[in-house]
Amino acid sequence: MPKMKIDEMGYVDEMRQRLGLEEGDTRKDAEIESMSPLSRVRLIAGWFLGYDNWANTFKEYFKSQGLYLTTNPEADGVIEE
Repeated sequence: MPKMKIDEMGYVDEMRQRLGLEEGDTRKDAEIESMSPLSRVRLIAGWFLGYDNWANTFKEYFKSQGLYLTTNPEADGVIEE
């Protein structure tokens, strides 16, 4: 599956700020684009909740309830990272 481009993503300024940039500073956009979806969610969770690994915790909450998160439309129930 192709990587998302920065203009297709939400919470871009939060990810930038979590990486130490000011809002609207695009210097690390290529780095953000190259990250896995879970890595980007970790940045967002860290910005809002103060701890990046809340993303992992929420992923496990979903999994425990039979909800599997994936970027693969052909997935068979496996959470992809």
